[in-house]
Amino acid sequence: MTTRIQLQERAESHWVYAFALFLLALSACKVDGGNPSSSASGGQTQAQTAKPDDTNPATCKPKCGADCGVDDGCGAKCGCAEGLECKAGVCIDASCGPCRPKERCADGKCQCVPDCAKRDCQSDGCGGKCPCEKPMVVKGDGESTPPEDCHDTCKGAGWACGDLCGVSCGACGEGEVCHKGNCECAPKCDGTSCSDGCGGSCDCASGTLCNAGDQCVAPELCKDTCASTGLKCGSVCGEACGTCGDGQACMEGQCREAVSCVDCGLQLRLIERRVISDRIVRVKVGVDFKSVGDNSAPRLVDVRVGADHAVSLVEAEAGPALTGTGKALFLDEATNQSWQEKSDDSFQVLAYSVSGTLRVNSGRMMTLTFDLAEPGPVRFAFLRHAQTFAPLDADGVLQSSDYDKGLVVTR
Repeated sequence: MTTRIQLQERAESHWVYAFALFLLALSACKVDGGNPSSSASGGQTQAQTAKPDDTNPATCKPKCGADCGVDDGCGAKCGCAEGLECKAGVCIDASCGPCRPKERCADGKCQCVPDCAKRDCQSDGCGGKCPCEKPMVVKGDGESTPPEDCHDTCKGAGWACGDLCGVSCGACGEGEVCHKGNCECAPKCDGTSCSDGCGGSCDCASGTLCNAGDQCVAPELCKDTCASTGLKCGSVCGEACGTCGDGQACMEGQCREAVSCVDCGLQLRLIERRVISDRIVRVKVGVDFKSVGDNSAPRLVDVRVGADHAVSLVEAEAGPALTGTGKALFLDEATNQSWQEKSDDSFQVLAYSVSGTLRVNSGRMMTLTFDLAEPGPVRFAFLRHAQTFAPLDADGVLQSSDYDKGLVVTR
């Protein structure tokens, strides 16, 4: 059994360490029961249960989530910060339109904002390099550290490329790029094709249209139509072939259910997406649990979700599968958010109950809302890791499945 000292050494923050100790204590429970509570003592966490709105205009406190333009509970609408305007429920800068996370609007253009937090000597994400006062190497979690403090190995971290703790883990082949220790397809957009070669899309050069073969050609040479190609969604040669409803994605010109894995106990399911100026700007996904056998239901949940494009998690809410068993999302007091952004750009969300040991019901465990600014498609996926579920019997069932398959979201 993992000791408390080992857990402390592995903890990336007091938040994760506190949860790990709690998970260790509950993993010893052998029976379901108890009276679950959605709040913790000692001020370490707080339950996220809604309270009735104060109807007194003088004392009413507006309650606004990620969406603008909706009722704030006090008779007004949720608005945007100064300089932003509300479009399709999303606050954007009118002079630039939608900008990607970690970009800002300046001089009418979305410009990259360098990110060097815990990334000494690494790329700043904008084509530059972060400064460093002394030699640093990269750990398995993506953060920089002095060489003498780095003990990760390529095999242990599962890296197939890049440098880890100053040691080369290998190189990628032609047409690939190393991303977080894995070789991935390198997208290519040069205006001659509307496909990036990796499942994504590209804009055609000005004055050209995208034909059924994903080639950008002159309008007079673009003869394909929705009818001739059988497309029910998307577009071809400038003709719109239709749009898919909420919960669906346009795959190869057909609307299909947008879910990561039909047969898995843990699923990502598209609830809705919003599009502004031909870019996906907001995506709401459901994290669903489906019992797939005895002892497959967890008492505690530690999910980590990432995407293949820059996204920002802006809202997380517990669903009935959690609240029905007295569980809540862990609230980080340092940020007042019910998630934590990791150094690999994924997001960690923890669900637990302090005193109860009931297992989670089948159904929606939580909803996650992401902001982005991509033409799409965008792939969301769970990051596979041990103890996604607790106790161990539930995690064993989960780990034997393909729960880390991707959810593809299109316009």
